[in-house]
Amino acid sequence: MYSTPFPIPLSEDDVVEVSGELLSPPRFRVLPFPPIMRQHKDGIQRHPCLMIEAKAAVTASLSDRAVWASWNIMKALPVELLMIIIDQVQLDSKRDLLQLRAVNRAFCSLISLIAFRCIHVDYNGVGTKYMRLIQQSNELLKSVQEVMFVDPEDAPFGVLLPPFTENFMRDTIYLEDLYEKMDSAMSTLHKFSAWRAAKMSFWPFVHSTTFGTIQENSTQLLYRQGRHLRSLYRQIQLSQTFESLAIAGLCLPRDYVRGVVPPTSVTSRLLHLVICVLSNDEHKHILEDLDGPNGAVDSSYAVMEHIDDPLDFFPPAGSPLTTLDFGSPRGMFHIPVMDFKEFHYPQLIHLSLDHISSKSSSSPDSLFAFILRHKATLRKLELHSCFLQVEDINGVDEEFWSHIWDKFSKELTQLSDLRINQTMRYILPSGKIVSRRFISHTRVAEDEEAQNRFLDHSQMIAMGVNSE
Repeated sequence: MYSTPFPIPLSEDDVVEVSGELLSPPRFRVLPFPPIMRQHKDGIQRHPCLMIEAKAAVTASLSDRAVWASWNIMKALPVELLMIIIDQVQLDSKRDLLQLRAVNRAFCSLISLIAFRCIHVDYNGVGTKYMRLIQQSNELLKSVQEVMFVDPEDAPFGVLLPPFTENFMRDTIYLEDLYEKMDSAMSTLHKFSAWRAAKMSFWPFVHSTTFGTIQENSTQLLYRQGRHLRSLYRQIQLSQTFESLAIAGLCLPRDYVRGVVPPTSVTSRLLHLVICVLSNDEHKHILEDLDGPNGAVDSSYAVMEHIDDPLDFFPPAGSPLTTLDFGSPRGMFHIPVMDFKEFHYPQLIHLSLDHISSKSSSSPDSLFAFILRHKATLRKLELHSCFLQVEDINGVDEEFWSHIWDKFSKELTQLSDLRINQTMRYILPSGKIVSRRFISHTRVAEDEEAQNRFLDHSQMIAMGVNSE
């Protein structure tokens, strides 16, 4: 039975006589009719289950505004109960959750905080329009915490278009309009009062339109990267709550990335940073597209000489950074200029590395020395297909992966979560990956045994068992 928080008024006629005694009928609490179910002048009928008789129909004489103004049943329900309902609906589908949001103000307020906590802005006209609509709502301005700018389908780097094509002018005008719309959508990000995080990706994309397929070339990709990153940095500087930045598909050809490096006022405030750069092979395709097949990029080593240092995107030493994710998920990234010697973050607890190369840990500017400098605070370490630089894979004085694992086991005594995915490999200073067939079986076995010892040691630390 539907009910209202207010009793239906009773008159003397409501008192009935039963066995000589005057008794009042039960005070049924009847829910007011939703406006769409009320009987209006246009003949819309009430729902049968809401039909009531006699004096109980006095509620129908009240105006819709008065009924709804006194209907406080949602306020009487505990928030925990409403959240249980929301959680169950959320498990089914996002669409059902948004439909539940339209039921009443209570659900609207609670679901807005969940459904619009993270918004994905597709890189097209629809995505930018969606962004503007959200910014027109004062309630949603308070709900959005994370904004992710999502590219369309990634384009394979082997088939990037040349700088000039048959429809170059048409495509350029279309892309410029798209860039302008995205900049316009980004220009008010700081108005999200709870804005904490942003992610942007810059993989070259293929975009389908009514007049054909448009694919970015390298020049357009670098222009878009610089333009949007500068816009994003300006919004971060205006925000009071921002703390997490993720940049994917970062392209770093030297002399083409001016103004892309974030200012210290942006990076020094970050608690979480994700930097995903293009691999050496992907940079080679970009550089060949920019300079032509007869340019300076004729070898793997030449590629390294034409890539800027990604560490310029790192916060300065002493920043309150707690999470750092640095990698090249689509292939190996190796340049000799990376120097980690000056970087130290007193609050770093989570470090993730993906397809990154490093010198031996004995070098103070190496990535491994950077890891060991954070042994007092580091709690979670993730390594995915990383590379160790060696001069001679069969050299006697070389530091191999077995030495790295044993050193980590000895010094990283605070780790509670260790994840090592795929086999670690070796790389020469020239940038050439050492094939497994040139590595002795003894070396492979020693590396695997040391890695397993490190994993077992970390598991014992996580369980609170003294491994000594």
